[in-house]
Amino acid sequence: MKTACHIAAKGGASEYIKHAVSNGFKSGGVVCFSILLMISTGCGGRSSTSSVASVEAPKPKVNGNINDPGCQSARRTVRYSDGVVLGNGDYIPCVVDTGMASGEPSLNITRDGTLLRAPAKEPLGIAVSSDNGATWARHVLPDGAPSGVEDSYLDPVSERLFYNAALSADILYSDDLGITWHTGIVEYKPEEPFSSEGDWPKFWSGPAVTPRTEGFVNNVYYCNWVTPAGVASSFGCFKSINGGETFKPVGSVQQANVCPDVVSTPGLGHGRGIITADGTIYMPVQGCVGESVYVSYDEAETWTIYPIPDSGTGVTLLTGVEALQSGGKLTQEQFASYVENPRSAFDVFKLFGPEVTASSTVDGIGLDENGGMYAAWTGVEDGERLVILFSYSDNGGQSWTSPIRLMPPEVVQGTLPSISVTPSGRIGIGYYGTTGDGTWTGYLTVSDNGSSEKPIFETAAVTPADAPLMDAPCCFSNGLNEYTSARWAPDGSLWAAFVAYKDDYLEGMMGRLVPAK
Repeated sequence: MKTACHIAAKGGASEYIKHAVSNGFKSGGVVCFSILLMISTGCGGRSSTSSVASVEAPKPKVNGNINDPGCQSARRTVRYSDGVVLGNGDYIPCVVDTGMASGEPSLNITRDGTLLRAPAKEPLGIAVSSDNGATWARHVLPDGAPSGVEDSYLDPVSERLFYNAALSADILYSDDLGITWHTGIVEYKPEEPFSSEGDWPKFWSGPAVTPRTEGFVNNVYYCNWVTPAGVASSFGCFKSINGGETFKPVGSVQQANVCPDVVSTPGLGHGRGIITADGTIYMPVQGCVGESVYVSYDEAETWTIYPIPDSGTGVTLLTGVEALQSGGKLTQEQFASYVENPRSAFDVFKLFGPEVTASSTVDGIGLDENGGMYAAWTGVEDGERLVILFSYSDNGGQSWTSPIRLMPPEVVQGTLPSISVTPSGRIGIGYYGTTGDGTWTGYLTVSDNGSSEKPIFETAAVTPADAPLMDAPCCFSNGLNEYTSARWAPDGSLWAAFVAYKDDYLEGMMGRLVPAK
């Protein structure tokens, strides 16, 4: 089978290719679906170090500006506060196509601005661009590398890249941005079910409580569900002090998802942690009560939990379906037909997607250099619409401002937010949204005063109105795309990883906001 990269090279990177098999269910891949449902089509085994040449050599990096690929210079962000539009903003939206098949995307940006997006599929690898998305290279993962619900992470000090996927204990790491790979060893506690082979792998790294000056100076943490079959699972964490060569379990199993009834949205549990200079860990976790911040002062051995008030979605398996219908979700007839006769595992996602969409958290919090904490999550407005909510804490998550609606007035629903915060406190948020016309697309939001009582936001869709990323339901109903991975680049632009959906095919897309001046 030709890869999406090969076809795009022939027909243009913006051409969407229809594939017979939907993304995430290819031979050799493994995808584990939530709601205590697991679908598997094979599992890759442990791999040895591998070296594979890039599909194409990336061009030299250029500085970001409004003339970069995909930038729509005639458009601007809209500026608003407290639901009132204030005029045009100071950013220009951009969108670029990687030309590669994708799934649940994670995004990392190096100190020189190189973009690393995972996964790139057919074959499985990392999509790499050093020229702001104008060209993309594929750095291929070793044969048998795990696939499905992937996570990648770049340690900010060493720029070592880490990778893992669902239902696999294989933790891979690379010191050359994915050209060659090594396998880390995960040790287990003797008692079950404390294992690492879950469906929600997340990496992060940062200083140890007692700083190291030699070797790999940062601790690397890896958390995952401890049972591989659903959102009601607990999670456990592992720590490496040698750069990922070995991971050992730390602390005890955390059960965040105790729910009052079986149709409540239990949440997907842990997100990606953030570590301060003194080694304190802040980790977003979502359960039935809503969003919480787990804080550890002893390298994940013990946790103190601070709930974010009024952050519960109230979404159930049934109301979630109803909520997303107004934004292009399945009709009741389609829903019934899939229940009675699902044509493939792909159709199962169309049934339970809203529940997972509403309860997903990955990059849910951000910190500035003064300790200010910012949070974004999916909430419910008027009991029926999914919206992006935002809150701020000035005391390490112990108390929070009242949640406010982050989206501009014309966006009627939103979901799957991710937040990135600069040291100065500039926030950037990526999410999927709809104006209610049955289509969904990627949105990016920035603010320089998120800590104020009435923050001023600037937002733009990354695509023009006549070219949305999805001309069908969002967001789990058309495949695996649970993340958006907002990241600030060294040149001051904001990036996020999205997917485009055409004819059951997920194409890897990148959204961006570039300062207009």
